[in-house]
Amino acid sequence: MEKRLEALEKEVQQLKARHLADLALLDTLVRTLPTAQLQVVNDTFAPLAEELNVKFIYGPWSEVESEVASTKLQEWKKVLQEELQARLSSTQQT
Repeated sequence: MEKRLEALEKEVQQLKARHLADLALLDTLVRTLPTAQLQVVNDTFAPLAEELNVKFIYGPWSEVESEVASTKLQEWKKVLQEELQARLSSTQQT
């Protein structure tokens, strides 16, 4: 029982660390890439995210890992799309 608890605690810590690293990367990408490059990232990421979702559903990951990864992919898509829309609408208004 104690080993299982330790394993779960380790998994939670790893998920937290990955989440923090992903947020830092996403923030850096969104804030620093020029709009054209951000558009390329968004266009490349969308089909990749769909492919990964399928792999998470049928892959060897635990249900929790699959859920976390799927949610993270959706967040990334949303942030990228919102930033691109904001940039494009601000350039159209100018």
